[in-house]
Amino acid sequence: MTYSIVLGNVVAHKSIVISLLEKNFDIPNSARFSWIYENHPAGPPLFSLLRHEESKKFVGIRALFPRNILIEGRPVTAFIAGDFVVDKDHRSLVTARMLIKAAAAQCRTMDPCIILAVPNDKSGLVILRSGFKILASSPVMVCVLRTGRYLRRTLGKRVLANLLAIPLDAALRLRLVYFSLLESSQYLHEIISHFDERFESLWANMGKGFSFIGQRDNLYLNWRIGECPEGRNQIFTLLCGREGPVLGYVSYSISKGRASVTDLAFDGDWKNFRILMSRFCRYHSQLGTESITLSFVCCDSLIQHLKKMGFMVRGGMKQVMYYPSSEQVDAAVYLHAGDWYLTPVDNDV
Repeated sequence: MTYSIVLGNVVAHKSIVISLLEKNFDIPNSARFSWIYENHPAGPPLFSLLRHEESKKFVGIRALFPRNILIEGRPVTAFIAGDFVVDKDHRSLVTARMLIKAAAAQCRTMDPCIILAVPNDKSGLVILRSGFKILASSPVMVCVLRTGRYLRRTLGKRVLANLLAIPLDAALRLRLVYFSLLESSQYLHEIISHFDERFESLWANMGKGFSFIGQRDNLYLNWRIGECPEGRNQIFTLLCGREGPVLGYVSYSISKGRASVTDLAFDGDWKNFRILMSRFCRYHSQLGTESITLSFVCCDSLIQHLKKMGFMVRGGMKQVMYYPSSEQVDAAVYLHAGDWYLTPVDNDV
């Protein structure tokens, strides 16, 4: 069988892209296409289509979604690799590598440029064989707030599990009370649905605190977090007094009683970070949330602070990979090894 690569066009190939994604992901994609292909604040993605020459049908796609990265405070053109699918009858190492190499070629024409990818186990091996490199591992961390469901699943005895959960949940609440004693009364928190100009100075400071970090601004995050069709997000915000500056925030979504963190930022002060996470955990404990989950690529000090707050590393780390457009870009990435900060908002949806 013979295949070719066709550079995609959002207008001309809309129905083809939606059909490929719905066929392979088995979920409706019209709303998502409108959101991430047609209304991306940084412009439409670059994408390549795989055409089967004998039938003249498009049987695969690989997209690159714009995402600026700050390296040492300087913006670098970057893309998030996503929507990597090939129809079942045409899947092979050859077709997969054709799509990946087409994406890499587009990256090289935009030097300096970098592609970030968070592949699954199957596609990860193919991506590595196509010139990508491993950037870091992204640990999944969990803070348990309610133990009932876990105990019922583990013990298989509902009555016993419910009885054991009472003292265990009380101990978890006491831990949060201990952290609250370290706070000052000047701190306030609020729940909001969109970012505003108050956050600009926070993001500027955050950008200076890490050598490799996704660029943040109102336009991008309100689109990525506030308008995402995959689920409703809320933003837990820590303030220094009613008229004071924003000290940090946690954006999150709730599903089946569990909170999943989509982004987190703080002003660089570890004390404020501890207060932010303490209040966030206590707020969800009072709501009855069972657990809080987050998965970041970050420095070891942040992970250690989270562990002190009661977060545990859960098995199953994700590999974050990258493709540099040149040796100079590759050197810049490794110059700052370990000083990275990437969150779910730096991944495709």
